[in-house]
Amino acid sequence: GNELEEANQKVTGLLQQVDDNINRATDNAAKLLSHVKEFVVHTKSVQSSLQLWINFFQSFEENERKKFFSGVIESLPNSSCSLDITQDS
Repeated sequence: GNELEEANQKVTGLLQQVDDNINRATDNAAKLLSHVKEFVVHTKSVQSSLQLWINFFQSFEENERKKFFSGVIESLPNSSCSLDITQDS
């Protein structure tokens, strides 16, 4: 009988530890979720702030592509500035 009572006490103790761990995990998950929600809010703010620049660069890229394929872009003139690295100082 005494061994059965000790085993029951051990099982009860282990179940209490499991319950405590589940409660801590739930609390931590709730805290993490609140941080994730806050991150989402800030990320959306940054995204909306950058949308103007995204649109600008996409438009610029599209215009340059159209110019290139329509032949409007001419080859750049060669630079008149050069550097001679073979010359002794």
